[in-house]
Amino acid sequence: LNWTASGVTIRGAYEGVSTPGSNNPNLWPTVIKPSGSGGGYRIRVLRISGVAAATLEQVTITNSAGADIWDGGISMLNSTGTIAACILQGNRSHLDQPGCVAGAGIYALGSSITVSNCTVVGNSVASSWGASGGGVRLDTCGSALLIGCTIGNNLASSANLGTVSAGAGVYAENSVVTITNCVLQGNATSVGGGG
Repeated sequence: LNWTASGVTIRGAYEGVSTPGSNNPNLWPTVIKPSGSGGGYRIRVLRISGVAAATLEQVTITNSAGADIWDGGISMLNSTGTIAACILQGNRSHLDQPGCVAGAGIYALGSSITVSNCTVVGNSVASSWGASGGGVRLDTCGSALLIGCTIGNNLASSANLGTVSAGAGVYAENSVVTITNCVLQGNATSVGGGG
């Protein structure tokens, strides 16, 4: 899915009756994932590009399988926005040739992003050259806020021991990042730092 309109809010977990009906993510979860089964998809589930004031709430992004640096769950490119009360689980970005992969759960580049009360678990990046940010990768973000999130059991793996896998939970480069009241646990790398 390509999100290119500014000032839009996508809010899930509604019953779908009336306008818009009752809201309960436990009873009426909104799940976005690739169609089909197996590992054949090569596309990120949601790409937000060149957008201002985007808001995504109460949505589960899962089961994406990419083979590029921007493949995985959500990518936010040169945008401003908020991801709130979402679940990013079981997304992966794996590259079988030389190159780096990053941010299987959330990848943000050149953006101002707030991630609040989200669960980012069980995502993985892997390549033969270098991998970082299995859960969240932030590149050149002027403002990045992570508030009240659980970021756990994410993996960054590199097959070449001469390269680095880093920040399996959260990896930030050239970014201003504030992390408040978040739990980071069980994240692991093959080479480098696990957190």
